[in-house]
Amino acid sequence: MARDLGITQKTAWFVLDDLRGILKQSNFIKNMLEGIVEVDETFIGGKNGNRHWDKKVPRCQGRSFIDKTPTLGMIADGFLITQAVPNTQQSILEPIIRANVKEGSTIYTDEWHAYKDLSK
Repeated sequence: MARDLGITQKTAWFVLDDLRGILKQSNFIKNMLEGIVEVDETFIGGKNGNRHWDKKVPRCQGRSFIDKTPTLGMIADGFLITQAVPNTQQSILEPIIRANVKEGSTIYTDEWHAYKDLSK
C-alpha cells in the first residue's frame, strides 16, 4: 500500500488503522441518529488574514463563503455525520437533517433560520 500510494510505511499503517475503525462503524451508517442530536453548520477554511498575500481572496468577511466550504454536522451518542453542502439555506439543510435524524428525536441547534421548521 505504501508503494502504491507513494507514502511511507508508517503513514500507511496509520491510514489502514483509520480505515479499519471506519469499517467497524459501517453498519451504523445505515441507521439514523436518534435521541438527543446536536446539529450545526460551519464554514471550513482558514482565515483570509492568515494566508500568503497571493492566496488572499478580496471582499470575503463575515458569513461570506467565497473561499470556504459550508459544512453541516450532526452528532448523537458519539456518532458524527458531516456533509459538505452547497449553501446553508433551509431548502438544502432540512432534507439532509430529516434523512439522517430519526423522527421524534430532540434536536439542539442555534436559531439559524434554516432550522425553523424542524419542530414540525
